[in-house]
Amino acid sequence: MLFRGNETEPSKYAGTAGTTSRTNTQTIPYWLPTMVGRERELTDLKKIIMAPTSRLVTVTGPVGVGKTRLALQLVSDLGQEPACGDVRFYDLAHAGAGDGTEDLLGPAPLHANLVLIDHCEEDAAALSGVIARMLGTRTDLKIVAFSREPLGICGELVFRLAPLAVPAHDAGFVEVAGSPSVALFLNAARATRHDFRLTGENALSVAEICRELDGLPLPLSMAAARVKIFSPNDIHDQVHRDSAELPGGSCGAFSNKYPSLGAALEKSLLGVEGGELAVLEKLTMFRGGFTLEAAESVVGSGQGPFYRVIEHLLDKSLLLLTECADGELEFSMLRTTRAYIAKRTTSTADTAAARRYVAYFYKIAEKAAAASGQRRYWRDRLARYRDDLSQCCRLLIEFGDHCGAVRLLHLLRGCSTSVLAACDERRILEAALSRGSRPALQKAMALQLLGALDLAHRPEDARRRLLDALATVERLHDQAEIGRCHALLGRVALTVDDLPAAEHHLGTAIQADPPFPGHHHALRDLAKVRLLEKDLEQAEALGERSLRAALDAGDGPAAALSLFVLAESAVESGDLEGGRGRLAQALSFLRWPADREEIITGLELVAVLLPRVSTSITQWQRTAKVLAAALAAREDAAGRNDDRAAPLPESARVGEITGRVKQKIGVVAFSREVAESRYSPVTEVFSDALLWMTPDGDEHLPGRRSHAPLTPREFEVARLVSQGLTNRAIGRRLGIAEWTVVNHLRKIMKKLDCSSRLLVAKWVLDTD
Repeated sequence: MLFRGNETEPSKYAGTAGTTSRTNTQTIPYWLPTMVGRERELTDLKKIIMAPTSRLVTVTGPVGVGKTRLALQLVSDLGQEPACGDVRFYDLAHAGAGDGTEDLLGPAPLHANLVLIDHCEEDAAALSGVIARMLGTRTDLKIVAFSREPLGICGELVFRLAPLAVPAHDAGFVEVAGSPSVALFLNAARATRHDFRLTGENALSVAEICRELDGLPLPLSMAAARVKIFSPNDIHDQVHRDSAELPGGSCGAFSNKYPSLGAALEKSLLGVEGGELAVLEKLTMFRGGFTLEAAESVVGSGQGPFYRVIEHLLDKSLLLLTECADGELEFSMLRTTRAYIAKRTTSTADTAAARRYVAYFYKIAEKAAAASGQRRYWRDRLARYRDDLSQCCRLLIEFGDHCGAVRLLHLLRGCSTSVLAACDERRILEAALSRGSRPALQKAMALQLLGALDLAHRPEDARRRLLDALATVERLHDQAEIGRCHALLGRVALTVDDLPAAEHHLGTAIQADPPFPGHHHALRDLAKVRLLEKDLEQAEALGERSLRAALDAGDGPAAALSLFVLAESAVESGDLEGGRGRLAQALSFLRWPADREEIITGLELVAVLLPRVSTSITQWQRTAKVLAAALAAREDAAGRNDDRAAPLPESARVGEITGRVKQKIGVVAFSREVAESRYSPVTEVFSDALLWMTPDGDEHLPGRRSHAPLTPREFEVARLVSQGLTNRAIGRRLGIAEWTVVNHLRKIMKKLDCSSRLLVAKWVLDTD
């Protein structure tokens, strides 16, 4: 039973528990706004609270993360649970002046089974003693506290509430639409403008708003309220300029606590000591996650163990902790907190700390470039440090160390072609080249890197820059850089369909001694040249060599690109099953959206191959679906102003096949496919396309006919179920999410009228 306030006076609000309490009697609304993105946390927290050993649970998190909203939802849910007994709720934020904590709580908790207390940081020291006595008096009492920091009571269990997940930098429309932070923004915006929708035009701005505001519900609600008179693009500009100026009070009860986001952030800094604040100011240099080692390297030595300072800042929710996929622990500071601290600080820039910051990430880039057999690991790690690496380059330019900036970019390019945004990389390189005097090798490196950026859209500019770079490194007798220049010149020639020039440059590149980093890319490009020349035997031999070299380097995306060449070679040789197997193997090496360009390239290749294996109208419609997905993904990438060259560009062949598709199914139908493809996961389209690679007539074979009423994708899932694979294993095999497998299985069971996986497996065996 949930105890409410004085019920003698009707109100639209339910009061807090206990008539003797002097807490605000208008805290719990009868109607609560929809809770977005907290289903898992709510379920986990209920399990923890209901556990017999849980006496005191403290929910912590940064200001604006949604602790109050979660508390009210728990009160609403647990108040209806008979097992919880009497439930009481207190909000210490509404205490009157001079009210002591014991007076606020009064004797009421002595009759309750579960007590929830919000805003415990208001009087944490006094509250800790009160709670300790309450728990000591009642062995059947449970308390759930909501605070920015733990209470420090013996037996306390801390539940850290993290911000809502935000879309990745390279997320497509589907990923943006499915993001919890975007869902909350849309939900809050529709309270102001009921017709507000996420569209292809405003999706990028909404995603940027969510990233700028860290996925925090409070500032997201403040920003969403502005759609009344501003477009998402205008709101993003305002947030990017100064998020602290976001006003409260216009987007629901939860934002009324603070007049502005800046006021909320200032309150979160109360109680932070001068030494801790000085550390925070230096940590604002980090743009992403950082390890304890990185933080100590940048901040420098101080008094006492450094980890204690980080621990205190973590407890105060001024830093967040994340466990990365590789098991490494990383700390981070919210963008809103970082921007506010940087704005309010009066001290001059710490140049020494900035130089230590640059030196730390330069060492990371050196380690990545020197690593062999771990390309995937370092590619993922450098992607996490993308913003920090970009800032390091800018700082090197500010320090006047243009050569250092070029060397850093050169190291990064050896590990991955997409660590930094192309526009940022171009700006840094052009600034370095505009400098009057510079060493010849650094000039050649800058020209080489700019040539690689120009490759897709300005091949003649790329060729000119690369020839200048080649002439310089030949004078320096730098064999590794000579090989790299020839490899890039071969890529330029391949792009403009100059096969003799491509063969010359790539042949020279693969003979470089010692082999340069990225040697396997040149092998693959030469295999592509042989394929275009219809020398299938040589294409396959070179493709196999490039595949082995990519696997030895631990470079999964490069291995996938080699498999694309081998797949096309197999189809050209008439080995359809071999080609399909190679494409499926390539897809297993790729992840969306991290390997966006490689997956799009694979889709374009499939679109080119599909009409070769079948010319039926059905196959042309399927080709349209695949091509539309690739084109929509490319348009989405173009909207990010990243003009980086795609691996093995297929623009001519893609343009030709697009014209033929429009002719076969009609321009209107193709435009509809492009519009609808924005809502289709790209990897799922890729997987479906592999099932469609069947010769004319296969659809009418008995085995094919008996697959009805299942779709090709559903039959593939059913077939893997019959092989005993779990949902997770099926998802990995097909490159789709586990929950997508579950949805397919539900449809399969409904269509086949099967009540178990065993019956599905029996149907497959009887069918095949």
